[in-house]
This record gives sequence, structure tokens and C-alpha cells, in this order.
Amino acid sequence: MFSLSLVRQFAPFLSKLGAPSFRRMVVEWTPNQAVQKVKNISDIMHNTAQEILRSKVAAITGEHKEDSAEPACAKDLISVLCQWDCQVIHSDTTSSALSRILYMLSKHPKIQDNVRNEVREKLRERQAQGDTSGRLCYDEVTSLPLLDAVIKETLRLYPPVPFVRRTTIKERTVSYSSGDSKDSAGLSSVTIPVGTTIFISIAGSNRLKSVWGPDAKQWKPARWLGGAPASVRLPGIYGGT
Repeated sequence: MFSLSLVRQFAPFLSKLGAPSFRRMVVEWTPNQAVQKVKNISDIMHNTAQEILRSKVAAITGEHKEDSAEPACAKDLISVLCQWDCQVIHSDTTSSALSRILYMLSKHPKIQDNVRNEVREKLRERQAQGDTSGRLCYDEVTSLPLLDAVIKETLRLYPPVPFVRRTTIKERTVSYSSGDSKDSAGLSSVTIPVGTTIFISIAGSNRLKSVWGPDAKQWKPARWLGGAPASVRLPGIYGGT
């Protein structure tokens, strides 16, 4: 990538240059060995990913070939994610949140095992009551403390919508919160005129050490098991996500 340092300076301009087919042609005609190497790597990754997804989707949608080595009811992670993606295809925030939760659990196998055991214990309770469906209702899922903590902690650190944009319809004076900003020294508030576009950083506020403590940037579901910290004010069940 260092060999592309000069080319990368023009990337913002080239990414908006004409149609995708034209940009592709420009890349193919670029007489630079590093550019062509990256293009070939990108093509291999893209084609391989497309082939994997096609085979997984075909198995899920019933277009599975009998002579294919791909099992019709595969349980691997990609197959499961494809099934979930089909279910939440109109909600990219849901699919991205689920993917991030699975990723964080994979990085913390002990917590993953504890969550699995928590779910299995609840399923055993249902079976003892005569329910053999192997499913949990909404109230039962939300009653699992560790699973709930994992979801909340993942959404805190990695909100599907990292920021929101709003435009003021009235002039407002907003008080400064406590902080170390030199720009706010000596100022207690700021006046926001009508028609001002404001970007509110959800991801930033979710990582404030003044709110979440010195470990604000660490993924620690345990912080939710005893209830949210006193400094945290949540407007909703999953506020701040």
C-alpha cells in the first residue's frame, strides 16, 4: 500500500469520476504495477466472495444442486448470516448489529460460552414445561441478563448509526458540558442559530470516559449486569444506539 501513496492522493477525485464502468477502464489503463496488482487482488476477492454468496443463497432459497458439495442445511457462520440477511434485508442496521455481536462473541469465547449456556438453560426450562419447539418468546429472550448485556454493550461501542444529522428550526442556547476543551474556556453556553445543521456523534458520546468511566472504550458486558452507571441517562430501552 505504501507504493500507492501517490495514487491514493487522487482517490477522492477518481471515486467520483464518471460511471463505474469508466472508472474501471481508467484503472485498467493505469500504467502502474502496484495499481494493477491491487486491482487483481480486488477482483479475486470480489469474485470469490460472489461465488460463496451465490452458493449459500442458492442453498437457502431451494436452488441447491443435488451434485453440489454444499449441504442444503449448512450451519456454518456464512450460511447463518445469509439466512439472517434474508430476514432483515430491509434493515441494514439490524444486520450490521447482529454481525457485530457475533464478531465480538467470537473474540471473547468465555462470554460466548456463558451466553450459550444461559440460552440453553432457558430452553431446558421450556422443555420441562412441555414445550419442544426449541424457540424462546420475546419476553424470555429479554429476560436473559447476560445476553441483554452483550447486546447493549455491543450497541454502545458500535452503534449501527454512529451519528445523526439535525437542522435547527428555532434558535437555541445550549450549555457546555464539563470537559477539557480549550475552545470552551470561559464560555458557559453557545447559541445555535435557526437553520444550523448539527451532527450529533452517538459513537462519541457512547465512549466518553466522563460518562462510562476509564474503561469506556473496552467491550465489557459486565458493566450492564448491575444496571447502567449512575452517570448514564438512557432515553429508551436501547437509547444511544
